[in-house]
Amino acid sequence: MASSMTIEQILRDLNYCDGEYPEAAFQAAREQRDEIVPRLIELIEDAAERAEYDERVTTWGHIGAIFLLTEFDEKKSLPAILSSLCISEVKGLYGDFITDSLPHVAARLADSPEDFEDIIADADDDVRGALLNAVFGMVCDDRITRETATEYVRDRLSVACSGDDSPLATRCVEILAKLVAKEAQDDVKVVLEGDLLDTDIISLDYFEEQLAGGEATFLKHRDDYKKRSSETTIEGLRTLPWFNDHSDDEMDLDQVLQAICEPFTELPVAAIRWARKHPAEITPHLIRIIEGMPGDTRENYGGNHSDEDDNDEDYYSDDDDDDDDDESEINTNGYNVAMYLLTEFNAKEALPAILRAVGDHNRDVSDLLIDIINYDLAQMLGRLADSPDQLKPIFDDLDVEMDVRGDMATAVVWMVTEGKLERSEANKILQQWLEERRSDDEDNDGPGYAASALLQLGATEARHELLEAWEAGELEDVFIEKHDIIEAMDNPDRTFAETMSSCRSDRIEHTVVELQAWDWSGEDDELEDDEYSDAPDFDGENLPSFGNLIPRLPQNYSAEELVPMMQAMGVKSFEDGEGEFDGSDYEENGDSGDLNRLVPPSYGGSSYRPATIRNADAKIGRNDPCPCGSGKKYKKCCANVDQE
Repeated sequence: MASSMTIEQILRDLNYCDGEYPEAAFQAAREQRDEIVPRLIELIEDAAERAEYDERVTTWGHIGAIFLLTEFDEKKSLPAILSSLCISEVKGLYGDFITDSLPHVAARLADSPEDFEDIIADADDDVRGALLNAVFGMVCDDRITRETATEYVRDRLSVACSGDDSPLATRCVEILAKLVAKEAQDDVKVVLEGDLLDTDIISLDYFEEQLAGGEATFLKHRDDYKKRSSETTIEGLRTLPWFNDHSDDEMDLDQVLQAICEPFTELPVAAIRWARKHPAEITPHLIRIIEGMPGDTRENYGGNHSDEDDNDEDYYSDDDDDDDDDESEINTNGYNVAMYLLTEFNAKEALPAILRAVGDHNRDVSDLLIDIINYDLAQMLGRLADSPDQLKPIFDDLDVEMDVRGDMATAVVWMVTEGKLERSEANKILQQWLEERRSDDEDNDGPGYAASALLQLGATEARHELLEAWEAGELEDVFIEKHDIIEAMDNPDRTFAETMSSCRSDRIEHTVVELQAWDWSGEDDELEDDEYSDAPDFDGENLPSFGNLIPRLPQNYSAEELVPMMQAMGVKSFEDGEGEFDGSDYEENGDSGDLNRLVPPSYGGSSYRPATIRNADAKIGRNDPCPCGSGKKYKKCCANVDQE
């Protein structure tokens, strides 16, 4: 029932409705109007921030929030809405909402056309057009007079003509025509004489044609606006095609499995929606997809692998006995989709198969799950495991890919945030893991990963041992510095609160929404290739994978800052076209303390967590700023390059 929904449940249902009209959430929001308004504004601000960092926002909460705030007539929300319209990726954030609904929202929430002035000056062309339409809408709603609107639009038209701003000039002429503003005829002549009218939007004769219709023209445009405005409501959303797509109802299990496992360049949304409606039916098949991954050491973890179903449908495995020499890339789509669905379903029975897959000693197997290992494996294991004992064999296995081992420690952190494990108990377990790994002279990574997890939990009881490990140089491979330990331990509750908040914001709630943000078409990879096609050459051999982001560094850091950074990456010198950066004149450890501030924290962006970055591969939180200094989030910047 709507009345029993908490604020968090309302926000979750708005964010992850994915084609299902969130009626209960809307009703509950109405019942808790005063309490939820600030959180709705936060939804808009958060979505805009993510989009500004080139993250594809596939949650819907910011749209639902705007409709609710408009119904509530919350004028104080307008600044946040307008600010979100100023980002460079505004069309990706709002889509058709800009042209279809924004004029009606802005007309209702604005006090005067001057509220739009700064945005109309330099925002996206469609946004500017929508806000000018909002000025017309304020007339239709009797908020301002036609004379006031005409004067305002004429002023904007004058600015557009003086700046040769064809898109703005065209939109102004369009609104003046709807207002039947005869007094603007000379202004429009200036537009035509300056060849500033975009005839793809309106014709050369549009203004004169509308004037010829007289008052009837204005009344017609007003009626059209009012009709559309009546549809731009919460109830009006119910009729949108997005909320009435039931294509998944036409599918069956075999079709769904085929769609999930076959190579695709566009996420099979209907198939995944079907799977979400039939978790019990599809879960065994998703597990068999994971079991069908190629590998030769599956017996190592989580039980024995059975081969009795080897002759079943071929979508469970990519093995091809008839073409052993086929060097084509293995399709990983099915593995990725299966892992996310199993996590969403809380399918604990899938844990043995997943552990066998990620714990395989064959690096090719872990490469099949590279996106998941870099981003969400720790969460998946933390949600599916009942005990850290299930994860420890992989953490202790030095033949397992190092990032996978690190995810075992972070999974223990997730078990705490999921309420499966007390924080104090997790601290004891991770401290024991740290002690055991420190005693193994061959393990260069384990101590750092255990230490990172302890810092995320603010484990003050491990303070002495962490500092001791740092003094012994055992945390170098994850770049944990002494001040990281001190900061985390000086305010452990704040550190832990930050961890909890990060996990909540990054929790896998809806497989469709989660995976729609992925670049299935490969277009982003092509853009990355183009961006780096003119990258400078570097001295030395065996350059670590961090070398792909080095070309951007000189744009953001001074030579004094760069040298210790280069040394930490294992690069002795490089030429960027303007001069050579050389670390030979610097003390070996002279500026090492400055490195941490140049490399973002590893988990959730908190300044109270350590960076976990190795010399060879970056292990950075998916939503952390990219260390190259581009301003983008790591997953949308250098992450794909580092994986090559």
